[in-house]
Amino acid sequence: TITLTSTRTMVTMVPAAAGVLRAALGAILVLGAFGTPPSRWQNLSWVKTCPDAEFHEIGVLLGNATFLSYTSTYGSYYDPKYDNESMTGWARNYDYFSNPSKGGMRALFFSQDNNTQHTLGIIAFRGTDLGNAELSHSADECADRLLWNGVPYRDLPESCRESFSAYQLDYLQRALDFVAKVQAGFPGINLMLTGHSLGAGLAVLVAAIHNSKDAATTTPSAQEGEEPEGAPEGFVRAMAFASPGVKHVLEEKQIG
Repeated sequence: TITLTSTRTMVTMVPAAAGVLRAALGAILVLGAFGTPPSRWQNLSWVKTCPDAEFHEIGVLLGNATFLSYTSTYGSYYDPKYDNESMTGWARNYDYFSNPSKGGMRALFFSQDNNTQHTLGIIAFRGTDLGNAELSHSADECADRLLWNGVPYRDLPESCRESFSAYQLDYLQRALDFVAKVQAGFPGINLMLTGHSLGAGLAVLVAAIHNSKDAATTTPSAQEGEEPEGAPEGFVRAMAFASPGVKHVLEEKQIG
């Protein structure tokens, strides 16, 4: 498993209630601000030393995708004016869209043909709904307990079990399924996973779990924080915002 960690600080997100979070995102992110197609998702080691302008561009691109994961999915931050929005040069694919009306894992998929070897793709997982949309907020809160606190479904509060099935609340498996579906529909796609908060944690976990399946085929000479030489075609990358700690989850799943 390769964990890519950047010590660079792009922007400080203020964890707050629905209105403040939306205001913070809106002040930072400008749709369409990314102009140059990315070309170096093959290996993310460049993030540590790339020019500030290049780092800013990839951050804005992924930040915009994350912004849309909040504002164009059901919940407290939903705004219908973003239903058909995407980033300049990127197609938003509605055949690959997780937005359950009764609560659950939410994700968006964007694709771009970079006219080289493979199509580039971005999957953005939505973070926890901290607002007043009852089903969305409650499902996320229950799923957070299941994923981050390690509470078995049977031991969740009765309100969680009465409102949501174990399938609905297993956000990690739903996220893994979503990535697998995209890869099946776009063979050879070069995927970047992103998100904020809960969504960031899902992005990091999915990348680690997915890539661990191919660990035996990678070269073990890469230093910590770097991608191995000869990473397989299906290797998934992740760059995310304010992820929770994931080490304990990976240890529980015996990945690391």
